[in-house]
Amino acid sequence: MRCPGALLDDLVTIVGGGTPSTKRPEYFRGRIPWISPKDMKVWNIVDSQERVTKEAIENSSTKLIDPNAVLVVTRSGVLKHTLPVAINRVPVTINQDLKALICGDRVFPDYLARAVQALSHKVLQAVRGTTADNVPTDVLRSLEIPLPTLVEQKTIARTLEQIDRLRRTHRYALEATSSMAASVFLELFGNPRVNSRSWEVRRLEELGDLDRGRSQHRPRNAPELLGGPYPLIQTGDVANSNGHIQTFKQTYSELGLAQSKLWPKGTLCITIAANIAKTGILLFDACFPDSVVGFTANAETNTEFIQAWFVFVQQHLERTAPESAQKNINLEILRDLRVPVPPKNLQDEFAKTVWKVERLRAIQREALRQTEHLFGSLLDEAFGLDQGTMDSAVLR
Repeated sequence: MRCPGALLDDLVTIVGGGTPSTKRPEYFRGRIPWISPKDMKVWNIVDSQERVTKEAIENSSTKLIDPNAVLVVTRSGVLKHTLPVAINRVPVTINQDLKALICGDRVFPDYLARAVQALSHKVLQAVRGTTADNVPTDVLRSLEIPLPTLVEQKTIARTLEQIDRLRRTHRYALEATSSMAASVFLELFGNPRVNSRSWEVRRLEELGDLDRGRSQHRPRNAPELLGGPYPLIQTGDVANSNGHIQTFKQTYSELGLAQSKLWPKGTLCITIAANIAKTGILLFDACFPDSVVGFTANAETNTEFIQAWFVFVQQHLERTAPESAQKNINLEILRDLRVPVPPKNLQDEFAKTVWKVERLRAIQREALRQTEHLFGSLLDEAFGLDQGTMDSAVLR
């Protein structure tokens, strides 16, 4: 049988927030957390970036919220993409961009928070239908929550928390290794922006072949150019690659390839328009347009060293890039870049380290993908509208 449900309005008391007078700076020198959307990046709220005094609460529309309320962001630009949900584990106040759901005796707070998280797509549909980035309170009130027994609710919440904790651990581990290559680079070669080790300096064009991608046909998105077997890399694919281009969104047909060029696996892709000097190493043969430059290292250097060097100079290149309709740099600017060049054996040692780190990150990404999938599956199982029973793996 389908688990019976109840309207959110029948399960909770909805409390709004407010902002103490900013003309009274002493109101913000207290110890009571005052939660705003910027604090809603964690599941368990125990502190906030700003705090208020008891006097601030007494003289404003904000209220003291007892622990274990479900906090929901109801006004923010992020509502176009996600619905932040959290639980306060200590007494807090909230600003006017949030609502606190004070649970009655029929629903367990941690279960309700997961239910709102799982059903957030229904809430966001209402947001996208308006011009303002806010959740109408009536939408929250009318949300139907599956309502098994309290014992089952606690079991579901506990299971989801265990998987979510594992998911967060994998995410933090992946974030922790994101800067490992840069740290090793600094240890081996010093700060490249000031050439702190006084290495010989060469122009980038002396260290390999640089050439722009090709896309000669106009219009570039003509249907006959697309849909074939040849990967087509765009600037966004490079910028979002985390250093190694493993995926692509578009492909070229034979006709597309004929008016372009197929670059070999191992090419360093460098963006020169929109995203400036972002880089990614191709892990497969691919085409790309002239908004991307390909670099192939010669015997004096290697691709991994040059890519890591670009990480340190990217922000400078972006700040100084000429701007017309959009920022861009040209091939001549790239060719003339001055690169400190350590001994090749030291560069090769660095390259080996980079690939060891990348193998580790690949394992971490797969572990994160699996736990994300498991977490999503359990949410669907427990709260999805197409589920006919709560007697499932999530309860075991």
